[in-house]
Amino acid sequence: MNKHCSRREFLALSALIAGGLSLSACAGIPLSKGVERYQRSAPSNGDASVSRAVGPQADAKPADIIEGFIRAGADPIGNFEIAREFLTAECAARWRPEEITRLYDKTASVVGQENSDIYRMSVIQNATLDARGIIQSVPSPVPEHYEMTLVQVEGQWRISACPNGLWVDAQEFNALVSPYRLYFYDPAYKAVVPDIRWFVRREDVPSIVQTLFTTLCAGPAKYLQGAVINTAQAEMNLSSIDYNPENSAEITLWIQGTELNTLTQARLRQQVQFVMRNFSHLRDVQVRYNERSVQVPGEFVPAQMNLTANNRVIALNDGMLVLRDSPEDESSEYDIKARVSGALMPAFSKDDAPVLTVATLAQQRTQLYTIVDDRPQLVREGQNLAAPCVDSYGWVWSAAGTDALRAYKPSSNNEEERTKGVEIAISWRRSLSFSSISVACDSARIAMVGARDGVQAALISGIVRDAAGKPLRLTDSVRVSSSITPSTVHWAGEQTLVVSNAESGEIVVTTLSGDETKLDRLPQVVHCSAADEQRIYAQTSDGTSYRLTERSWEQLDATLRYISYAS
Repeated sequence: MNKHCSRREFLALSALIAGGLSLSACAGIPLSKGVERYQRSAPSNGDASVSRAVGPQADAKPADIIEGFIRAGADPIGNFEIAREFLTAECAARWRPEEITRLYDKTASVVGQENSDIYRMSVIQNATLDARGIIQSVPSPVPEHYEMTLVQVEGQWRISACPNGLWVDAQEFNALVSPYRLYFYDPAYKAVVPDIRWFVRREDVPSIVQTLFTTLCAGPAKYLQGAVINTAQAEMNLSSIDYNPENSAEITLWIQGTELNTLTQARLRQQVQFVMRNFSHLRDVQVRYNERSVQVPGEFVPAQMNLTANNRVIALNDGMLVLRDSPEDESSEYDIKARVSGALMPAFSKDDAPVLTVATLAQQRTQLYTIVDDRPQLVREGQNLAAPCVDSYGWVWSAAGTDALRAYKPSSNNEEERTKGVEIAISWRRSLSFSSISVACDSARIAMVGARDGVQAALISGIVRDAAGKPLRLTDSVRVSSSITPSTVHWAGEQTLVVSNAESGEIVVTTLSGDETKLDRLPQVVHCSAADEQRIYAQTSDGTSYRLTERSWEQLDATLRYISYAS
């Protein structure tokens, strides 16, 4: 295996976002043990070539039949037609290959039992992929044992009983499955939130569409439950797909005995159309509901996909808080009249926020100020406060090591929300220390760097809010796979994160589907901010600011410090 990092390195499968690596499952931060990293060498969604498996050989021994069956599971063509050749007709008819896919390390071993046609196959299992497309890692891989029964059919050994599912190694997994994006709404229906799932590659597009719709109706992954809205319902059926391989599809949805109002129908149609963007060649996707065209009411407002910050930034210029329409547009600079001594690491709200909200640390990260209408308010004091961020509801998020994760709303009429904030409930925290936080542009997810027992990890969790948008608690967390030990993490798109390590200067751009890009090192990097994968700014401990150009860092001559895009 190539140990040098390529531009797009396919990361450890055990820590993919859908994997559900919840901190509540163990005392320490879960580690990606025993799961190989391997290079993703082909694009997804059916473009990777699949090596055809070899069918059973004449007079093969039982162990050879089992090993051949395992290897043939990496060939999905014809609904795993070659793998089924190793089974009796009855077994082939009831075998469900996609019920579970087991990712294993090293080589499977087969051992027969004395005076028996039952054989035991053993593998070191690192992760599993279930029928919902969710990957779950095995924290401490140990040998797993599976029994298979063989009988002779016309003088040849065949498997008459075996567990459902597949067994594949890392390279086979890359060729066998592909990531797909489900989409759910944020609570305000302003944005859609991606939920990455993995399914076996198929040439039959209507078949994978049926799988995606069934999975959509079953709801989001656990870490998003309570943080997003699903207009698709478990009782719904995809009754027909009129598919044109050239560029279009018409999907008819059906739900017995229930009539959705026109606004919900319009949102359902839009949600399905977002999911259909997994197929880039489909430029025209029509959705029908209960055999009728979906009518769009006047109150329907389209949700946005792949929300990113615009070019506007906040920064410090000679110690003064300023806003600019773009980082290098000096003519657009606007001074924030509020004065905060020793300000650093400022943040501000997006343009669509009802009120411009600013937050900044001060005095060597021992104070947090919020600013509305140019009036500063000291709301928190502590040691090594994390850089704040502001969500689309106007809440300022603050972390302080092992102290409470809190959110403040400086524009609220409620004095306690303005000055004391609300403590965010985290059921899985268990003394975890937070050193970096970043709320996604959809305001339904938060990324964090957490540390415990000497281990640091980048984590993602959903944000559960009340009807007014007040944050209440975080959902279960999942670990983001990264090739570096993180110091900071920042969103750079709907499924992209920038992760940095201050000590080593390593910086990577990683996606929730497992791709990673290594950027050039920037020693003693203390601050990063990103609007997307190209618009990334950073600062080192000596106060020098840098702009990303390709994968390299270009030093800026400007006096701006702590350049930051809106959350």
